[in-house]
Amino acid sequence: PVFVLDLVVVLPALAAVGVLLLRRHRLGGPLAVVALVKILTLFGALWAGPAYALVTGGPVALGPDAGPSLLLLAVSAWLLRRWWGALTPTNGNNEGAGS
Repeated sequence: PVFVLDLVVVLPALAAVGVLLLRRHRLGGPLAVVALVKILTLFGALWAGPAYALVTGGPVALGPDAGPSLLLLAVSAWLLRRWWGALTPTNGNNEGAGS
């Protein structure tokens, strides 16, 4: 059931966010941040099991998708950090505001 929800709801939603980004729609950026948070929580949960097994000395069995999923997790975390930094105002942009 979880995989069905991912394929029927999440994957089309992520594709729609990608289309909004390509068309430079004003909602594309904020929705992309939400999509990246979803990707980080999904793949973070998937990697929690192997990480726990590695720390506790248990058997670690990785599938062929382990490398690409770890790469996607790292790139998503990097992009989210960059976008979050772009969303937070700097001191130079707020000079004189409220005074």
